[in-house]
Amino acid sequence: MRRVLSNWVFRSEEQLLHRAVVVLCDEYVGHYYQLEDDDMPMAEWLGGIIFLTAKEDVVFPELVTLPFIKKMLLCEDEMPCYAYHIQGIDIHSDIPFSSSLITRLEDDGDY
Repeated sequence: MRRVLSNWVFRSEEQLLHRAVVVLCDEYVGHYYQLEDDDMPMAEWLGGIIFLTAKEDVVFPELVTLPFIKKMLLCEDEMPCYAYHIQGIDIHSDIPFSSSLITRLEDDGDY
């Protein structure tokens, strides 16, 4: 089990969590929750943005934008099973960036 902490976690277009934990079990999202003011669990700080999605193997074009990623990954009706992480991109940005900055998160067994 691996717990990662991020500035922002998108569950859907409508559900955005600020300062949230995502719990990974193998390659799957086991749980996710927003931190309370005084809550600070043992977690790996990643920062950036995490997208929770039902899509397993996503192939991104070379250049992407946050609105494009949201449209591609987020679906309110599907149960999120996978997590993708981006660091160094402003949450309000619509400027294109390299998709090489996107990584799929997994539990590597070291935590």
